[in-house]
Amino acid sequence: MKKNKKIRISVYWPDDTKSVILTQKEYQSILDGNPLDKDGEGYCYDGEDFEDSWSFEGGLDSNLIVKYGDDGCVGFEGNLSDCEIEEIEY
Repeated sequence: MKKNKKIRISVYWPDDTKSVILTQKEYQSILDGNPLDKDGEGYCYDGEDFEDSWSFEGGLDSNLIVKYGDDGCVGFEGNLSDCEIEEIEY
């Protein structure tokens, strides 16, 4: 079975790294300046599962906001260029 290459974007805020997996097409669209909202991989903290949502404004140096929990707390706000970006086989 052929594996597809995807892009993992990761940020760190206290206690762990949080990530979202993008297709190459989604990532290129962001680099081209288009906004994108996407759910992250989710994570567990203190025995509870949390969801995370990622809002890309578009462009490598534009704003990225990662929110978590039901009340939309901000865990990370910065630029896409501040994130760890890696190509993976998924």
